[in-house]
Amino acid sequence: MSDRRVIVVIGATSNQGRGVVSSLIEDSKAQWVIRGVTRDTSSPWAKKFVSEYGAAKDRVSLISGDVYSAESMRAALSGAYGVFLNTSQTVHGRTLVKPEELRQEVEQGRVIIDAAKHCGVKHFVMSSLPDMVKASGGRFTDIYHMDLKYEIEQYARNQLDHVTSVIPGFFYSNHWWPQYTRLQADGVVRFCAPIPGSQKTQWTDPAYDVGVFTANSRASSMQTDRTANSMGAGIFDLGVGKTAGKVYPALSPKISMDDIAATFTRLTGRKAIHAPLTTADWADLTCNMLGPAFRDDVKHMMDWASMAPTDKICYGALDPEEDTSAEELGVTASTFEDWVKRTGWTGPTEVYEGPV
Repeated sequence: MSDRRVIVVIGATSNQGRGVVSSLIEDSKAQWVIRGVTRDTSSPWAKKFVSEYGAAKDRVSLISGDVYSAESMRAALSGAYGVFLNTSQTVHGRTLVKPEELRQEVEQGRVIIDAAKHCGVKHFVMSSLPDMVKASGGRFTDIYHMDLKYEIEQYARNQLDHVTSVIPGFFYSNHWWPQYTRLQADGVVRFCAPIPGSQKTQWTDPAYDVGVFTANSRASSMQTDRTANSMGAGIFDLGVGKTAGKVYPALSPKISMDDIAATFTRLTGRKAIHAPLTTADWADLTCNMLGPAFRDDVKHMMDWASMAPTDKICYGALDPEEDTSAEELGVTASTFEDWVKRTGWTGPTEVYEGPV
């Protein structure tokens, strides 16, 4: 095992982290050694991780790490060839009330990046998001959870030699939440994200797509058939020579909310509609989960999603030709149909009785 290269996955028990770990394990070409880092190795998510990957214990380990501690992160990254990072916008055990508290994410990002520099990490791969101030032409200056990830990415590029970023879209798994999908008393499944029915957006399966882009060993035949070039190599496999400095949008083909509802009905046989909430009501529901600090942030994210230019991709931040993922990595992100078939999701089963 001494000649194998170590990849540290920070946030290994999260959706994106687990997807990356799974793809790295199944990457038979590289035989990576994966060191997962999580806040609490005794948590239910950590125990599930150990149970899922126990058969690969010669290549996978899980350690505890404090993303706000330089000493802890230096220990976690010691001897690593590569790092996958997805910073967390929330803090365990603490409700963020004021928008300025959201900058805790930048603090953790800087600690981890500084540790990577200290440890001589060769390839730093991170989940990022676009500069929404620029993308919106200055209209929205407080979509903090996106802008802060962009700020962290820029810090990484300034401090480290070889940085590659992956940009996910809206998460398909958000449809498990009632601010996205709910069951009405009449038995109709209501998709209710506050986006006009005809407006097209891009989505990601966070537990699958980000991993496939990072180590393209898990691409299913239905995905590979849709790619322009099935190279079968992910970011870590292609290495710094081909991917350093690159931004890869792990985004589905554009799809409207009306088409999501129609696809759901075709796949499950359940009647579905798209009837959007207002962005204000949607933000209130979301803040019940995330905290008051996020209210304007998430409201304005959806306001922008409702009006983003149709000739752009990636939240309106990129021109289509700037996405070279299919050409260079040989993979595209999952469609809504891919996700439904992969997860077996058939929609909510209990009538929604909450507010709005």
